[in-house]
Amino acid sequence: MDKIGDKEQRKKEVIGENIFSVPFNLEEIQENLTINTNSSDKFSKEQLINNAVKLYSESKIEEAAKCYQDLLDKGFTDQKIFYNYGIILKELGNLRKAEILTRRAIELESNSSNSYTNLGAILREIGKLEEAKTYTLKAIDIDPMEAISHVNLGAILKDLGQLEESELSFRKAISLDSDLVIAYFNLGIVLKDLGKIDEADNYMRKSIEINPNLVQAHYHLSILLSKNNKYQEALFQIKKAIEKDPTNHVYQGEKTRIQLILKI
Repeated sequence: MDKIGDKEQRKKEVIGENIFSVPFNLEEIQENLTINTNSSDKFSKEQLINNAVKLYSESKIEEAAKCYQDLLDKGFTDQKIFYNYGIILKELGNLRKAEILTRRAIELESNSSNSYTNLGAILREIGKLEEAKTYTLKAIDIDPMEAISHVNLGAILKDLGQLEESELSFRKAISLDSDLVIAYFNLGIVLKDLGKIDEADNYMRKSIEINPNLVQAHYHLSILLSKNNKYQEALFQIKKAIEKDPTNHVYQGEKTRIQLILKI
């Protein structure tokens, strides 16, 4: 299914602080939209759609949201409008409304694995972990070959404290998409929590190899190296993180800690 944006961008996108889930991008909206009123004309419809697509691609998220709200206000009820608007509202932090719209998208198209995955990601952020797990498993049941669904399931399972199951989900995601950077990063975090430090190191390095700008990976690799008493290399990695995020006090504190150990 075509989407606005490049699949490669999804491989680099991260959300959250410690372990990440990944939303699907907006879906293309076809011209044959359903409408519940006779008051709209084709030009107005296509103008709103084109504006929403353009604004979102330019990262003008709030303006894009207004376009989708205008589409709903005019009576358009295409599933993809609810789906896309839900994604945008999640980005804006309006999780409750994003949940409502994504549920509506599922009502209109009950076999869309993307909608179930996105609803699971929204519910995870709200804190409804068991329900998030249920919807993400439904997405996997519909499309077991979609790596992002397995990434999101792994994130939910980690939040639930099910680390071994979380590890398996991230490994499955990697087997389906060997370039999915966030799967390597998340697997590294879980392996660290499981005490598998050397293996965690390997996967964290792989995430950096795919995306050298993933600042959190440099930080966590520094932590892993410290656990193996590799303080010089740990210092190098934390400096890399600080280069990319110089105002982060956590990174600065970790750098100071390592320097004290090295007496420099």
